[in-house]
Parts: sequence; C-alpha cells; structure tokens
Amino acid sequence: MIYPTRCGVKIVPAKDSLLTVSAESTDAVPPLILRDLGGSVLLEVPADGAWTIERLVGLLGSPRACECVIDAFGADVFIGKEWIGGTEV
Repeated sequence: MIYPTRCGVKIVPAKDSLLTVSAESTDAVPPLILRDLGGSVLLEVPADGAWTIERLVGLLGSPRACECVIDAFGADVFIGKEWIGGTEV
C-alpha cells in the first residue's frame, strides 16, 4: 500500500510491522531521515516512540518537510537506514 503525504513523498513500507516497535524492545527506535535525491540529509527527526503511518504522514506534511522537499526537487525518506518511500515512487 502507498501512503501519500502533503509534501509529495509517498510512504511505501515493506510491511506495516516495519513501523512499529514492541513495548518490550530495548533497541533504540531509529530516527526519520529525509534525504535529497543525491543522498544528503535534509531533515532528521528523532523517534519519540514507535513510528506509525499516521505519525509519518503528519510529520511529512509539516511546512518544514514540504519546504525541504520543494527546495531539493524531490526526496527519499528513511527510518534509520531503511528506505520507506520517496517522491519518485
């Protein structure tokens, strides 16, 4: 399933469970990273709990995220090192 965001990034998780972390997990939840199409970091948002589709769509619809995507003429989004979407989907 593809989840569109206001800034044009489409979230395409491999599986919904990728975006959740067990309450018993002791692993740190990786940050959300927005990169330009060349791989440079545009925006990094530390995790404050588990990532959900709703939370990602909200963050990627923020004025700051939209400004980054527009200025870079496109972007990819990652949770840590895991690609979860982009404008070129």
